[in-house]
Amino acid sequence: MKVLTERLRALEKEGIVRRREKPGYPREVWYSLSARARRWVALVDLCVSENLLPDVVEMVLRCRWTGEILVALGRGELRPVELLGRLDGVSKRKLFERLRWLEERALVARHVLDSRPPGAAYGLTPAGRKLARFLGARPELAGSFASLGARSA
Repeated sequence: MKVLTERLRALEKEGIVRRREKPGYPREVWYSLSARARRWVALVDLCVSENLLPDVVEMVLRCRWTGEILVALGRGELRPVELLGRLDGVSKRKLFERLRWLEERALVARHVLDSRPPGAAYGLTPAGRKLARFLGARPELAGSFASLGARSA
């Protein structure tokens, strides 16, 4: 019992659980997940349901542009020039670096356009759509992931 109490107190200090005591005798103590921990649980559920590796999701959240690219592509297929217009401050080099990274992890698909001059458009795969919906519904994750245990890139 002592080990369990110590571990719960450590989790409480980390902000993962909340502790409530019921006044009176006998003393009752209740522990529940904090809002911060519930965000992590939602993230883990997403990883499991979509067979996404947690390190891929972590990288998406750690890099400012990766998450923003996914959310922008969640609105529909876009050409790189259109993406540059929607993402304020991203360099062309960083955009293509992030798009390649997302494509390698099967979150984004590149489609060659039959046009003159030749071009390409990027769209989301089913796993990318699910992750984009998750990020779009939780905008606080992108800004606060550093406080959840990772440094921003």
